[in-house]
Order: sequence, then structure tokens, then C-alpha cells
Amino acid sequence: MTQYGMMPDFTGLSLVVPDKPDIERDAVAKAWEEHGGNVVRIGRFWEPPELEREKVCLYGNHVFCMILAQKLNLKLLSPTDDLLINMRLKWIKRKVGISSILEAENLIYPCFVKPLIPKVFTAGKYDSYSELLKECTQLEGATPIIYSDIVDICAEVRSFVLNGKVLTASVYEGEADINSAEHFLKEFVLENSNRIPSTCVIDIGYIADAGWAVVEANAVWGAGLNGCDPLGAAVCIEKATRMG
Repeated sequence: MTQYGMMPDFTGLSLVVPDKPDIERDAVAKAWEEHGGNVVRIGRFWEPPELEREKVCLYGNHVFCMILAQKLNLKLLSPTDDLLINMRLKWIKRKVGISSILEAENLIYPCFVKPLIPKVFTAGKYDSYSELLKECTQLEGATPIIYSDIVDICAEVRSFVLNGKVLTASVYEGEADINSAEHFLKEFVLENSNRIPSTCVIDIGYIADAGWAVVEANAVWGAGLNGCDPLGAAVCIEKATRMG
């Protein structure tokens, strides 16, 4: 037995990854192979080779995985983009809302802004509405955004979660007590199991004078390790790809 349950066994499964070297991705691939799995490295992912789709698990950047999933008719598990909206203050410890680029004129600046649809524009702190508009000149005013108060996060922790359990977690920014972080994560996952997919990455941050808070949730198939155990991540990645 391990912290993941029975010893992981990826026999008969192919982990499909980009062919470009990447330290974290290569660590996951190594763990996959050490536990019986096969690793397939692809360059021209828009023209994938013949693959047994029922045995494929994807791990790579957003475009790589989304295009391959479409080509192979696979489903990728991901948390909803608006997960933090209307979540209890106990878990986020700041105001988080949804708006649009046009309506963002009414926000109080500075504030943190990111696109509802990932990667549409650069997420970050914006000091004024004009600064945000400059970043979004090519986008329509109706483009949805998520905004939140600016908070002082002095440490951040990444975790890979599967079926209500934190399989691996690591402090990747600042210094913090990993045990208290994992306790917060376990309580969050327990209360919000109906909001998050069966597997996902949850990042939390320690806010001065407020404690731990959920920063964001991401899909495991596109997330870097940030110090987490490669095998724990691999166990989650296996469950993140499903038949379409």
C-alpha cells in the first residue's frame, strides 16, 4: 500500500506527451514508465499517429491536449472556469466576481483580473481600467472576466487531488507549514466535492492575517508539478482522460 492506495500500475496505458524536453513532464513520464506504462512523445500533435484511444492518457500544454482530445474523441476532466464564483468566504477570503471587459470600468482598481476562458489575455494585477483595455484591445467588450480583490499572498501550495484525497502537495512559493496547508485542502475538498471534478489541481495561498485561501483550480492534464511528487501527479493524470 502507498499514500495513493494500492501501488499504481499503468500497464497497457499510453501517456501521450509533447516531444519537447521538459523537466517536470519528463519526471511524470519516468514515473509512468517505472510503473508499467508506455510513453508516446508527439511533435505534430495536429496529425497524431495511430493510437488506441481507449488506452490513451494526455499530459501537456493546453493546446496540445485540447487538439489531441478533439482528434481522438476523448474527454478531459477540468474544473469549471467560474469555480470560485459564489464560493464561501471561508475558502477564498476575498471578493471574487464575474463581469465583462466593458463592465470592468465599474471595478475598483487596483484589482486582479483574468479571463474566464483561459489564455485569452494575461491574468494579473491591473492598476486601472485603461491598463486593462490596453491589454484587451483585440477582444470584444462582452468577453467575460473574473476579478478579485488584491491580497497579500506570502506562500503558495500546489496539490493534486483525486476522489476527495490530496495525493501530493508542495510549497512552491514562500515558506509555509505543509501540514496546515494539507489540513485546509482536505477540509475544502470534503465540503466542495460536488463542485470539483474527481481529479484536479488546487492551488492555495497563505494570506497575511487571514490564513489559507483557494487561489485557483486547474486541470491535472495541463498542470506542472511545482514540487509535487511525479507519481502522485501521474495517478491523477491517468484519471483525467476519458472516452468521449
